[in-house]
Amino acid sequence: VLGRIDEDGKIGVSIAHHPRKKKKMMACESAEVVRKNKARPASTEYFVEGRFKNGENRFTLLRVRIATGVRHQIRVHLASIGYPLAGDALYQNPKKKASDGLLEGRHFLHACRVALRHPKTGAMLDVSCPMPPDLRGILEKLTPCR
Repeated sequence: VLGRIDEDGKIGVSIAHHPRKKKKMMACESAEVVRKNKARPASTEYFVEGRFKNGENRFTLLRVRIATGVRHQIRVHLASIGYPLAGDALYQNPKKKASDGLLEGRHFLHACRVALRHPKTGAMLDVSCPMPPDLRGILEKLTPCR
């Protein structure tokens, strides 16, 4: 994400379709906005895995766990607390887009593990995948920092 996150955290804000922007979702802070926009409950936990810099720009690598599966949940929740995904043109503040510069045409998001119950058999499915080379290459070019 863009910026420096100092500690792990949890976000429990409901998410709804944006009333004017068809492709965008929004975090709904108040009960009135939740009701008006038919928002769905969403819960996201994040854990700091590392901090990096690229010149003056600061980034935080997070491990994220979601308990719900609302469209764009991770992107919306992290942007709502001021830490949008690197490369995410949809949810970044226009002023911050210029300071990102890590990715072109892709945001820095990868599902390293997905675990869920099979809808018919009830068997637990657990699939893992290492970070892809393009994202790993970006991390290797950044300077680690505290």
